Amino acid sequence: MQTVYLLKNCYKSYAALKKLYKYPDLSTNIIIVDNNQARILYLDKRVKKFPFIINTSPTSLGLIPKISKVLPL
Repeated sequence: MQTVYLLKNCYKSYAALKKLYKYPDLSTNIIIVDNNQARILYLDKRVKKFPFIINTSPTSLGLIPKISKVLPL
């Protein structure tokens, strides 16, 4: 299972969403965040830029678990 975080109104995130739409995978979760939520995610030092992917499911608040790896998409 993997989770993809996309930033709202971002060109790179839009291109990633089109790519995910063309080649769907049922094990992929997609989370679209706005600027306020992105600021909270940027507090995590593993997040450098959007879009990014984690290898686990997120917490109930949408945050990144400590055990997961953050990879650029």
